[in-house]
Amino acid sequence: ASRRLFVARTVALGAATLGLLVTTACEKPTPLTTMTVGSDTVTTEAACYAGDGGALKRKEGIACLKEKADKTLTVAQGDRVHLGVEPEMADAGWVYFVNGNPMSAEKLGSTYQTFDADEWFQPQPGATSVPDEVTLSVATLGDDEIGGVWNIKVEREK
Repeated sequence: ASRRLFVARTVALGAATLGLLVTTACEKPTPLTTMTVGSDTVTTEAACYAGDGGALKRKEGIACLKEKADKTLTVAQGDRVHLGVEPEMADAGWVYFVNGNPMSAEKLGSTYQTFDADEWFQPQPGATSVPDEVTLSVATLGDDEIGGVWNIKVEREK
């Protein structure tokens, strides 16, 4: 009797695991954004993503720029930061923001850009001190529409 119970539990556990794998396999991951400084790299999925050429509502896209970043990268004064996006993001065109403020006047169409991190750590309007951390956001753009937003927290080395 205990052997039958063991077999039944094993079969039930196997079926549950298989069902979870099938469900997980159906979820299509978002494109990734990667940021590198020196030998340190972080990669993140979208905080918000419309997918398949869709668009987020403007209010939703703006709210996504304020979402807390899941990944953090530490930079030192003078560091050059390399930011990479997937080809589909480059094809759509993308812009980047620091703490919700636009940093690129025009859409970028390449998969790779290099930035001076010191530019991100300037006093904000009305502030007298330099921030210790910022949120860098990448947003893909269509015709005045946001397709997705990716956020990475960038901390200044202490």
